[in-house]
Amino acid sequence: MTGAEKVTKVTVVLGRFVPVMARGLLDVLGDDCGVCVLASGVEVSELGCDFGWHASLVAIVGEADEGAIRARLAAGSSVTGAVVIARDPSVEYGMRLLAAGVSCMAWSLPSADMLAMVQRVGRGRRVFMSADGRCVERRYPSCAPDLTPREAEVLRHLSEGKSFAVIARELKIGIRTVHTYATGVYRKLDVRGKQELVGMPSPRVSKAA
Repeated sequence: MTGAEKVTKVTVVLGRFVPVMARGLLDVLGDDCGVCVLASGVEVSELGCDFGWHASLVAIVGEADEGAIRARLAAGSSVTGAVVIARDPSVEYGMRLLAAGVSCMAWSLPSADMLAMVQRVGRGRRVFMSADGRCVERRYPSCAPDLTPREAEVLRHLSEGKSFAVIARELKIGIRTVHTYATGVYRKLDVRGKQELVGMPSPRVSKAA
């Protein structure tokens, strides 16, 4: 996070961690006046509960909760963003989570990096930070033009990092056709290429298409 960026007051809901880890997280988060811990020890199944209205509500959960948190977000939770904390997340693991709209960070990150990441997620961004400091960030468009059903389908595959050849085979269309759809996606989402689409969820689909 740069000094030019505005710090948002972020409300955090902590999942269930072993006591020593929970205390460590509470200590780190409590040192930042821009973070308010609303609840801790919350089960993933409870993330859709009424915690009151919060402009930025971030859920921080453990690695074992990956599948459940993805399902919860897909079901339309009120959580602004979710962060999975993993002991030593690989790039592949982190990118899979980004493709699901979930951020991921390593347990061993310095406190300052953890707090900066919580702020980013609270502003609607999705971030992967590995133990060695590698950072991949996705800034999803908040209001993108409608995609056609086929463009949305191609975007879904591109968000998973698949090549044009693989997409063509899975969709049973030509590689040039995939490229044509991808070009439409680039134009509508104002991105320069498919690498910027990895981890991006699909915007709305045009009903008229």
